[in-house]
Amino acid sequence: MAAMFQNIHLREVDGRHYVFAPFAGLSIEISRDIVEPIKEILNGTVDASTDLAGWADFLREADAVAPESRQDNNCRVDANGNVEFLPTDVTLSLTTSCNLKCVYCYIYGGDENRSMPEAMARGSIDFVADNAEKTGAKSIGVMFHGEGEPTYNWSLFKKVVEYAEATAETRKLDLTLSLQSNGLWSDAQREYIVGHVDDVGLSIDGLAEVQDVQRPVRTGKSSFEIVKKNLIALKELGVEPAIHATVTPTSVGKMNEFVTFLGKEAAVPIVQFDPVHGAGRAADIAVTTAFKTEFASRLLEAKALGKSLGVEVEYSGCGYATGDQYCGATGGQLGLAVMSDGSVSSCYEVNSEEHRLGEFFVYGRYDVKRSQFVFDQQRMKRLLGYNYKNNDGCSTCFAGLTCRGDCLAMYSREHLLSGGRSPRCSLNRELVDRGIVSRASENHKGATARASREPSSSALIAREDPSEKAAIVRRQAQDDGGRALSGQ
Repeated sequence: MAAMFQNIHLREVDGRHYVFAPFAGLSIEISRDIVEPIKEILNGTVDASTDLAGWADFLREADAVAPESRQDNNCRVDANGNVEFLPTDVTLSLTTSCNLKCVYCYIYGGDENRSMPEAMARGSIDFVADNAEKTGAKSIGVMFHGEGEPTYNWSLFKKVVEYAEATAETRKLDLTLSLQSNGLWSDAQREYIVGHVDDVGLSIDGLAEVQDVQRPVRTGKSSFEIVKKNLIALKELGVEPAIHATVTPTSVGKMNEFVTFLGKEAAVPIVQFDPVHGAGRAADIAVTTAFKTEFASRLLEAKALGKSLGVEVEYSGCGYATGDQYCGATGGQLGLAVMSDGSVSSCYEVNSEEHRLGEFFVYGRYDVKRSQFVFDQQRMKRLLGYNYKNNDGCSTCFAGLTCRGDCLAMYSREHLLSGGRSPRCSLNRELVDRGIVSRASENHKGATARASREPSSSALIAREDPSEKAAIVRRQAQDDGGRALSGQ
């Protein structure tokens, strides 16, 4: 029998029991004697006339709090079985060149020197602008990311930025320009970026002893000092970049030092830590169970420290997502990432047909001679129909509500094509469990006592007043801003 409740799980962690409703931002520790009755409620086998009716009402209210699915899908199959694809956002990988040689680069950035033809970049922007006019959209988005450092070919970067701005102005469209960069800019480049780019993300792994080892400049110079200078300058200009940091077995113990720097010196509002993934140059880095366990502990320490410093600490495997997709690599809001050679992928980490996951993510290419995109309908349909719940164990997993099957670029080819699990599955589950315990402890400190069969005046679950219980659920969901409970 299918479970009546889709967004609630009952979890046992270290011998203690919790009701977990991530979209409602709810985690409640319950006493052992009420575990079986709660199971009956969640399975739909409890009699509504029993003394547990209040619990049932409360859980239904919590279960009803769910993210709204996006209605602005850019990709759908029409009545004739053809894919209609009208994206209004594009990610451009302008070059494979890079001035760093990161020890873990998933795509071997800088080993080749190839740049996108300017005509291809213009054609990609025209394509999304045309789609905006066809669909009545008011805006377009251009993201610079991909195989190398987007600003490395500076003249091309500027030409494409200015073409996007001119196109949006001519067609009376709003434009959002985004950039994910390594931050190795001159003063003049920084000034230009601040004046033109709306959203800036920087990849920096830590202080000098970490950054210069993991993300060295190809010439051997320190990358930290240059990035630090630009980071501090951005603060002075009122720009708040999002920081992404990759954690390796040698740097996992230095996350707190970095969070302290970000909070006290750079005034950065958010940093996302992710453990290194064994692909590309990182193929020889041992991503062991012990490393993942230590990463989980250090992440939660960094999160607590960040909270005291005004820095939000995140991890990509446990977050808030809408619908049944982890990101736009699959599903109805399909990503359009155009690589420097014209390959089109739904994931900016998978740049070609030759990539180990190319047959899954790459679904077309830009034909320069014809000045148009050519898409593979069958591959688009597979991406469109992908659902993480079909993966091994995901449909019933308590962490599935927050990880959504996790980043598919992390998967092995075999697991991706056959419905296997993410290599970070155990890490994600551990972090969600720790988040459940942490949130329940916060509830307890906030005078929301451990819930049991017998209600008390301080209990979060007060069976005598279901309306009050519903209000609590709604308030918690609003206070959390709809974010999933995942140790975040």
